[in-house]
Amino acid sequence: MSIFIVPLKKVGKPEIVKTMLQPMKYPLPPFLQGIVTQSKYCKWLHCKADTLRRRDLRMNRPYAKANSVAVYKALIHEAISQNGEVDPYTGDSLHWDLIGFWDNKPIPKRALVPISGLSTLFAKIIYKVNLSHASMGLDKKYGFLPHEYYLMPTIDHCEPESEILRFEVCSWIVNAGKNQLTPQEYIALCQKVVGHIAGEG
Repeated sequence: MSIFIVPLKKVGKPEIVKTMLQPMKYPLPPFLQGIVTQSKYCKWLHCKADTLRRRDLRMNRPYAKANSVAVYKALIHEAISQNGEVDPYTGDSLHWDLIGFWDNKPIPKRALVPISGLSTLFAKIIYKVNLSHASMGLDKKYGFLPHEYYLMPTIDHCEPESEILRFEVCSWIVNAGKNQLTPQEYIALCQKVVGHIAGEG
């Protein structure tokens, strides 16, 4: 508790005003210090929570009706604080400096960082999908994600069809490949793909 002395002009005697300093609700995780600002992080966090809840409501997921945007924000912030520095499936460092630069805005200049094994595989798949979308004009509707965005952090449900609302942080390229799969289903799919490719070799 902090105590401030506020002088009174008329009486001439100080008045003691007690105020309780409120801790920040969604403090910037330590690994994001110097990468993004607190205000930018909070704005992005609210946007993600609101977008995810709206999408869940459209898909008639019961936990969306039972939980507010504030609950979504708290759970997303918890996931970021615990395991938001690297992609949990590939180990790639997530490029948090990219948040807020989507929607065809200029992105920070940087050397392209090689994406490890599984990410590279899915990058090729997504690239082919994007090419087919472009040939049909779908890129104008859904957008074409440049290579520089592949390691942009995204928020995904751990298990979309579960009754428990839980999130994880992963790169855009992994999120696109994982889609509606559970972590176990996604890992099994990756192992099947790698096993098939290795068998052909």
